[in-house]
Amino acid sequence: MIIGIDPGQQSGLAVLVNGEIFSIKTISPEEVLKEIDKFKCCEGMMVIFEDSRKQPIFSRGTNARAAGRIARSVGMIDGQCRDIEAACRRLGVECIGISPKGKGRKLNAEQFKKMTGWEGRTNQHERDAAQVCWPYRNLLGVVRW
Repeated sequence: MIIGIDPGQQSGLAVLVNGEIFSIKTISPEEVLKEIDKFKCCEGMMVIFEDSRKQPIFSRGTNARAAGRIARSVGMIDGQCRDIEAACRRLGVECIGISPKGKGRKLNAEQFKKMTGWEGRTNQHERDAAQVCWPYRNLLGVVRW
């Protein structure tokens, strides 16, 4: 089982079982850690998340007020990334942080369906969560804390 997470004010969460999407949803940041805890008993579980700390922040051309909003938002997401890593360490769950660029370009619903075969509706947060873990769907047991 792999859990893919796109942290944010609305966090995307994708659960892959045996290389296929089992569920995909949008949850609050508070629910992310509960979801990791809920699945911790699954043998070979891995968490892969989009790690905002692995990409520089640019706010060139924005005014000070907008730059402040960007900084607060990124700081909040950076904190979520730290919390995800800490929860995984505490639970003994494998965990990998992927840079936003490393996840690849944003996909629309049709492109996502073609890539994954997922027939259900998705939003961008959910697609990002699935994209971050999709390349790892057949590589369980690669990284250990």
